[in-house]
Amino acid sequence: MSEYQTIVVEWCGPVAWETIADWGEGGLYMFSGKLKGQQNDRIQYIGITEREFHHRFKVHHKIDLITRDRKCWLGRIVSPEELGRTGLERAESILIYVVDPKLNTKKKVRPPRPTAIISHWLTQAGDPRYKRQGILKKFPDVISWDGYHWREGNLRVWDFIKSY
Repeated sequence: MSEYQTIVVEWCGPVAWETIADWGEGGLYMFSGKLKGQQNDRIQYIGITEREFHHRFKVHHKIDLITRDRKCWLGRIVSPEELGRTGLERAESILIYVVDPKLNTKKKVRPPRPTAIISHWLTQAGDPRYKRQGILKKFPDVISWDGYHWREGNLRVWDFIKSY
């Protein structure tokens, strides 16, 4: 069995399209919305980039297939600090395998390498999201694959209050 890795991602969004250039260097991203003929919003594509997000999206091969209610979520890697391309691909693989976005055609056949993904959800302003929006309710906060068993679940979010 290959080495188990835990990756923590802070997801911000939905991000206004005109502000994507302000987000700097890459990480993970998700597009949601509706494809032609679809009635409901859903996560359509999960990807990675090492470039700045706005450069990647200028030449993205799937973005125009989402014809209505297109939204973008940007994921910054919080831990480990130095993940690199291989680690980004590892995170992308487990998310695609579990979430099964329609526009991702690769990374769906074989289970990914043993990995845990912990997702923290934030507003575009960077504040914790206490209640997640519709499509994200089905996206587990914690996904773990040890090579034999899948585990997933959601985290409860609350503010730290000091009491003396």
